[in-house]
Amino acid sequence: MMDSSVLIIHHNGGGGVSQFISQWKNEHKDVTIYDAFVEHQTVTFRLEGSLDWHVSFSDLKRQITQLKIGHIHIHHLWQMELPTLSAVLTDLQIPYTCWIHDFYALCPFVFFVNQKGTYCGRPKQERVCDACATRGARRVHMEQMLASRVPSIKKWRAIFTNLLKEADQVIAPSDSAKIIIHEYVPDLKIDVFPHPLSFSITQNPLKEPQAPVRIALLGNLAYHKGDQEVRTLLNQTHRLQQPCEFYHYGALSRTLDKLSFPHFYKRGSYSSPEKLPHLLKEDRIDFVIIPSVCPETFSYTTHEAIAMGYPVLCFDLGAQAEVVNRLGAGWTVSINTPHSLFSKVTELVNDPWKIYRKRKETLPLMKESLDRSD
Repeated sequence: MMDSSVLIIHHNGGGGVSQFISQWKNEHKDVTIYDAFVEHQTVTFRLEGSLDWHVSFSDLKRQITQLKIGHIHIHHLWQMELPTLSAVLTDLQIPYTCWIHDFYALCPFVFFVNQKGTYCGRPKQERVCDACATRGARRVHMEQMLASRVPSIKKWRAIFTNLLKEADQVIAPSDSAKIIIHEYVPDLKIDVFPHPLSFSITQNPLKEPQAPVRIALLGNLAYHKGDQEVRTLLNQTHRLQQPCEFYHYGALSRTLDKLSFPHFYKRGSYSSPEKLPHLLKEDRIDFVIIPSVCPETFSYTTHEAIAMGYPVLCFDLGAQAEVVNRLGAGWTVSINTPHSLFSKVTELVNDPWKIYRKRKETLPLMKESLDRSD
């Protein structure tokens, strides 16, 4: 595979997908690598050191043939014209691998988060999903990708399922991601390979409890990452004068960026993951909240927090809950129970020795266990 060029298809949208691709490229510098992603209904091709060029969907086969691609890596198909890509892959018979980074193959909203910004619970009835997915702007999105004026969730899942089944390999980064895919495509062969962390982890030392308790919020907090839950949590803890402070590291949604609370500190984006342990140590963080309201397929931020030695509080969803529960490295609360996040935070900040004991119990095992699994 490494003797010829590799084409990486993705969404050019940052996040964990871009983090994984960047790390893979750094480990394969001897390979000619082309990127491809869709923008403005054309396919943009990119080769490091060259200017981008744009190809229509109808010219996709010719372009891939000219580049003498030996293997294709599919990481995301955002806005891709799926029937065209499927036909190209069938005609050219180039081996390809699919990575599962989210649940776009099952849900056009990507994260099982509906138009109201809430977790839908992964219904299995197609009529329920059709009622959600085929309305408004998402309908136009589906029409373009399916090349059909009558889009449906059945057509959407059928063409994605075919692409996955025809792949030489399908890779998921967690058991929970594999389980969720199998809820809809039970006979799909999926190999589980957790992502490696992209930097050498520095564990911060154990410290005794303090008041107020200092809580970190990690990563870019968009709607599916729990911005509304964080807003509610800030309001509740401020109104009831709970003994805690919140420190956020990363980008904020507009909703959160406008907020001003005396116990909410916006540290902004950090230039590299290697700096994160030092930032949390300087702010004397006690534990971390990962407020995602969707099932993550891996969650770099959860793994990084645990590897740094911090207990994590999250909802009982996806890979974030999987690793917390497997290592006993924190607490999970029900996404379906109102105010469950606030209730747990209130319990912990009013008895900070619980946080101390949790960290002391699991600290020696955290890095070792993550290294062994990843």
